[in-house]
Amino acid sequence: MRPATFNRGVSLIEIMVSMTVLGLAMTLMIALIPATATNLSLAEVRTQAGALAQSELETLASGGLSGVTSGPRPPVTLEDGTELTPVVTLTPEAHGTTRVRVTVEWTTRGVARDQFREKVVFPLPR
Repeated sequence: MRPATFNRGVSLIEIMVSMTVLGLAMTLMIALIPATATNLSLAEVRTQAGALAQSELETLASGGLSGVTSGPRPPVTLEDGTELTPVVTLTPEAHGTTRVRVTVEWTTRGVARDQFREKVVFPLPR
């Protein structure tokens, strides 16, 4: 008589359970792809809006504020068609200083968004 060996393989039930778990995991991972792409796109627009706000702010602050008024500036259109509109706000403060705030506004999927940069500018000596 031969001794009993335990060379038991994988049963059909175990294979079906593991395939189901793997299938669910793959489905969930695939479902995350559009959300990730949307967040990446929004992050890119926010980065470009921040850079535009900083650029406008530095341009205004470096040239002295004579002749500069509060209000919107010409919009900038990105490659994806998003329109970024810089809006300048000048607020006089103590000792002749002026708070300059540049807010960049845009709309993504019907939701209004904005990002700003601000700086206090001292009057230039004469």
